Amino acid sequence: MTINSYYGRHLPWHKIITILRSLKNGSTLMKACEGADYNYGSLYSLRRKYPRLEQIIEDIYDARCKIVEDALYQSAIKGNPLAQKFFLTNRSYKRWREKIEVENTGKVNNQIVIIRANEQKKKPEIKTENRIIEEVQ
Repeated sequence: MTINSYYGRHLPWHKIITILRSLKNGSTLMKACEGADYNYGSLYSLRRKYPRLEQIIEDIYDARCKIVEDALYQSAIKGNPLAQKFFLTNRSYKRWREKIEVENTGKVNNQIVIIRANEQKKKPEIKTENRIIEEVQ
């Protein structure tokens, strides 16, 4: 089965191949479409209609990520502290994460003060969380 019989002869293959080559060379998707004189929205529709085309484009993006990951690693090895921090917090996040998780197992008794516009001169009414839930239900 040839590619034309699988996808159909009506597709502008020369433009799609030009777009894919531009993407492999580092162009953005929008610029690749402009360079091939092809509408971005039409390519988006084709990507949704033909999963294999979508997979090819995703593979190109994945290859780009791997190139950047390698460059980041090389920069970290050469001593760039920002690259080292970024690499470690993203690759060994369990040991190097910046976020501290705190679990509160006790009861929280918050009080909410409600001041109504027509009752501003009166003493504010204090409602506990449980009373607000009861009033809402």
